[in-house]
Amino acid sequence: MYPPVDPTIFEIGPFALRWYGLLMAAAVLVGS
Repeated sequence: MYPPVDPTIFEIGPFALRWYGLLMAAAVLVGS
C-alpha cells in the first residue's frame, strides 16, 4: 500500500510530505 517514494519522503521531512500531498491532489484533479 506504500508508494515507492514513501521511505524517501520520511527521510526528507515535512517539506517532502507537503510536496507529495500536492502531487496526490494534482493526480486526483487530473483523474476526475
